Amino acid sequence: MSTRMWCCLSSFTSLNHLNISDSSISFPSFPPELPSITEISTERVKSQCYEGLISSLPGLVYMDIIIDEAEADIANITAGLRRTEGQKLKRIAIHAPSPLPSEKKTVSSKTVRGLGLVIKEHIKNLKRFYLAEVKCIEEDDLINLIQCCRHIKTMECIRLSQCGTTSNGSVDSYLKRLDTESSNTIQVFVSHSDGSLDFELYLVSHMRRVKLKPV
Repeated sequence: MSTRMWCCLSSFTSLNHLNISDSSISFPSFPPELPSITEISTERVKSQCYEGLISSLPGLVYMDIIIDEAEADIANITAGLRRTEGQKLKRIAIHAPSPLPSEKKTVSSKTVRGLGLVIKEHIKNLKRFYLAEVKCIEEDDLINLIQCCRHIKTMECIRLSQCGTTSNGSVDSYLKRLDTESSNTIQVFVSHSDGSLDFELYLVSHMRRVKLKPV
């Protein structure tokens, strides 16, 4: 997709949803902004296109992405979110298709933790975060991701489906320790990779900010 064609879309001020499912489409590194777009769904988008695409949508509220190459796609999605600072985002959903080979679903610790850091530092209005069939190398990376989400005051729901966790594994143990019945909790749904597709529900609190008194 040329810059000129992207510019044409900006003239449709009532356009608020983009659905892109064509691997032949390319985006420039710095495309013109489309401020009217609030929702995007993508499939078969080239990894290198995600940064420019996402960073051109400052009004994005809902993001639903089906990835083809977990490591490269999530790294570029994170870079795009960092550039636009995701100020209005309320829902992020990232899915890997079931038939995708295992090596293309696997993501490094550095990339998962990078995504968590961007969520913690920039996406202050996020309510829902979904990750499906993206295989993390270490369960501790998912714990770090959950911790980052807990810093967001608006967060309501985290859903992790078949992401490499196991029953009685690190994530399960961590969430069981945090499980609470108090009000103002985050619902965390986890479908473990070593069991059925059923979800286990945990209720965890938001992270409390402690103000240190000057000495």
